[in-house]
Amino acid sequence: MSGEIFAVKIPVLGTLRIIMEYSIDFEIQKPSSIEAGNSATVSILPRTGTLYTTFFLDNSDLGTITSGIDLGQKKSIPLVAAAGADIHVFALPTANIQSSVTGPATISPRSANMDSIRVQDFQVRVQDNIGTSNQIQVKFPVTLYVAASGGVDLILTEYDLDPVLVPLTAKTLTETISIYKNYNTQLFLQVSDSSRSGYIKVYPQLTTTSGQTVQSSDISIYVDGKYTTKVRANSWSSDIYTDSGRHNIEARFSETISSSNSAITYKSSSQMQSFNVKAPPPTPTQTPQTTKSDLPCDPGTHEENGLCVPDNGGGCLIATATYGSELAPQVQMLREIRDNSLLQTQSGQSFMQGFNWFYYSFSPAVADYERQNPVFKEAVKLTITPLLASLSLLNYVDLDSEESVLGYGIGIILMNVGMYFVAPIVVVSKFFHSYHNLKIIPS
Repeated sequence: MSGEIFAVKIPVLGTLRIIMEYSIDFEIQKPSSIEAGNSATVSILPRTGTLYTTFFLDNSDLGTITSGIDLGQKKSIPLVAAAGADIHVFALPTANIQSSVTGPATISPRSANMDSIRVQDFQVRVQDNIGTSNQIQVKFPVTLYVAASGGVDLILTEYDLDPVLVPLTAKTLTETISIYKNYNTQLFLQVSDSSRSGYIKVYPQLTTTSGQTVQSSDISIYVDGKYTTKVRANSWSSDIYTDSGRHNIEARFSETISSSNSAITYKSSSQMQSFNVKAPPPTPTQTPQTTKSDLPCDPGTHEENGLCVPDNGGGCLIATATYGSELAPQVQMLREIRDNSLLQTQSGQSFMQGFNWFYYSFSPAVADYERQNPVFKEAVKLTITPLLASLSLLNYVDLDSEESVLGYGIGIILMNVGMYFVAPIVVVSKFFHSYHNLKIIPS
């Protein structure tokens, strides 16, 4: 940063030109990040500068003098002898710093004069609502000034150099600061009996502590300390199986980063309720009609005509009999896919109506035989394991539209047709083809 300080015509001597260049560095001290709604200090610390003073007489370069000088320090430049004259100059540098900020924040003061090497502080306040911003940018345009005066001593007279203040504009100092916002949340849990005995519905209301609604599909429900399913906040869930009696129902919301701004975090919260789930009504006494009147059935099913059939048509009898309980993880997975995915769309509901008619036409008999024959039970478990593995893939996709249900549903069906029918046929076909191509070699 340089500028012409003096350009005067001295009688007898000629035209005297003095050019000064002032170089100085500034250190910016800033926080690594600022939380929304808070203030932080950004400091500018000037270092010792260097002043270069060059003297010209007419077109002759008389030389350059280098001097270390701080802001606000008045310094005398050493005398320069030229054509029988002594030239002396005084210089005093100062600076003016403007400030501005880009993003959801304010800064003060907006202008500051620096006439010493002391630190200049600026206060940056981030707004409480940061929107989609995750950083702010502070800018400090710096203008340097040099106040100069002096004189020329001739042999018989002295010539004064009038005081001047010359601005030297420097580059803009720029820094970026990360910002973030943490929301404390609160979770209110409502629990209600379902229309089906042994089932409940929950309504987890999730808000910030200031009352702002928080949308999330990641509310975990625990029954008596055991994870059961995930539900959506601020809406009633589908049926959740708990069995009848008193249970501790807990909703948990884990710390979550906003999908619209990675700088926004919603803190975790939870709430638990003790709820008495209604029991099924007593079954009227009926005259036994078969020899299997004492047939034991799993929870969620009852005996009809010597077979175990589902209460309210909602159980997965074969999987329950295979894995021993409706609370088995495999049975819970099937129930979650049915209640939280398929039954949420029209095409899924139509599929389940047809599937239930077909499935419950034979499943009670199969489940009954599994309980009587352990070997058959293990064979069924081996058979349905690939089917459950393929259905578990639906937990990793979004089934929130008619198209996604149809697309993924057809894909799963084709995958199972390949595993249970196409692959065995191909293996058997290749075996017989190899067998017929064998040739007996004569001895």
